[in-house]
Amino acid sequence: LEAMRRKRARGEDVDLVEMQVKENQLRQQEESSKVRLEVLEERLTRETAQRVREANNNTRLEIQRTQSWYKGISVGIPWIPLALIGMGVFAYRRLREREGISKSRLRT
Repeated sequence: LEAMRRKRARGEDVDLVEMQVKENQLRQQEESSKVRLEVLEERLTRETAQRVREANNNTRLEIQRTQSWYKGISVGIPWIPLALIGMGVFAYRRLREREGISKSRLRT
């Protein structure tokens, strides 16, 4: 096409029908390339948005897991010292009670 345009610019004879056909082909190629580019851009935009959503979801899930772990720890650990103190007090009182009872009244 460029060669035909140069010939025409120099004043040489050029088949105008052939030149128009080539120009139409070039336009069609440009349009199809433009459509392919738009489709590719749209696909990449969708993929990027999907990756961002997945990253946000993963971050939220990680935060929820961490929060759940700390909630479990906060529910599970505080009763342990109290239970140990309670068992100690119970054992201490039981021993003190045994000391005050005569040997004949003790059940074993």
